[in-house]
Amino acid sequence: MEEYRPIVKELVRRLLFAPTRIQESLGIVPDQAFARIMCENVQASALATLPVCQDTGIVTFYVGHRRLSDDQLDTLRKMFECEFSTYARPSERVPLIDSYHLGTNQLVYVEEIRGRQGLGAIVSGAGTEMHAYLKVYAGTEDFANIVSDLAEWVKRRGALACPPIHISVAIGGTAAEATREAKIGFLFGDSYPSSFETRAAALRDSLRGVPLDPKGGTQSWLGNVYVRLLPGHISAVPVALSMMCWPFRVEWMDVEIG
Repeated sequence: MEEYRPIVKELVRRLLFAPTRIQESLGIVPDQAFARIMCENVQASALATLPVCQDTGIVTFYVGHRRLSDDQLDTLRKMFECEFSTYARPSERVPLIDSYHLGTNQLVYVEEIRGRQGLGAIVSGAGTEMHAYLKVYAGTEDFANIVSDLAEWVKRRGALACPPIHISVAIGGTAAEATREAKIGFLFGDSYPSSFETRAAALRDSLRGVPLDPKGGTQSWLGNVYVRLLPGHISAVPVALSMMCWPFRVEWMDVEIG
């Protein structure tokens, strides 16, 4: 598995020091002085080899492959974990119950991706899907009510992130699949049939209208809104929403694995 080490190193570098999507945040900051400070912080991070955001929280490592064994997957995970831990603070046991460090390494969750070849990762800090929304609606629920609920959640919880923020919504499947797909949306973007475009647009417009302004004003510092639609059951439709704060530490690299 050593042939993948340079790729893993590059993945960690992008996540922590030079997030490739960070311009998607800087480009929507309406305050130029604020934007300049953020740009300077990003440049300082790369020069000093310090994470662009010190909250390195919880990490999920994604592997899309042809035929890796469980042992090989674990080897890749440990490789990523070791490289990431060189710069990141270690994980903690559930702070609500008992807070203490779990050794010197940042513990990393690993997930397999179907239908794709490559490596990816998502850093989940305080302003990300930690503040996720999940609710199961009756299949007969008015879609406008769902949109209203999501907008209210973004208004309540979005202020806890470091704006600008980005949103990913998944509708359908099971509660577990909807939650997972809302997170995956940050990696792979939209996924829905053309017949859903009108409703997806209404959802985006509603969320983008929520005032999220760190200066206490009424401007919306909200960027991308991704929407993913899953096969579902008429009796119950899970709806999940995830947030990604301004560093947008989400990366995917297309590579032949296994």
